[in-house]
Amino acid sequence: MITSPISGRLSNAVGSKVPLVLGSVLTTIAFVVLAFAGSRWEIYVAATLIGAGTGFSFASMTTLIVEAVPAGQTSVATGMNTITRIIGGAIGADTVATVLGAHLLASGDPTKRGYTITFALCAAVTVAGVLAALAVPGRRRPHARPAEVPNPATERNSREAA
Repeated sequence: MITSPISGRLSNAVGSKVPLVLGSVLTTIAFVVLAFAGSRWEIYVAATLIGAGTGFSFASMTTLIVEAVPAGQTSVATGMNTITRIIGGAIGADTVATVLGAHLLASGDPTKRGYTITFALCAAVTVAGVLAALAVPGRRRPHARPAEVPNPATERNSREAA
């Protein structure tokens, strides 16, 4: 809610790759903080960084996708992004549940070590996300929109009518 509009302005100024990389880096830092957190304020800082990182990344990713495909493929491309995000979230949730489930106290609560491993794993995955974000091409000219693409049949009918 706060960083998405900032991401849009930043994208307009320098391209959408910058907020994507920034969001990925913020999220990675957050998971590193969580892996070593020893107090509540560190958890609050990490939660804020995750929110900011997600806002930057999600907003810019949609823009990058729309810019990367022809106008007629925008809905398919953004739909694939959504599906990929959902599948990734499901795999991530299952992985976290597995790791935490393997590190339980007698009470059934996860151990601190379980959380440390989980957040370190999340940090490693987000490092891969930073590398992927760095590999995204920079600013490019958007594909022509349908209204801008000449239609030979329409042009021929216009000339015949004149």
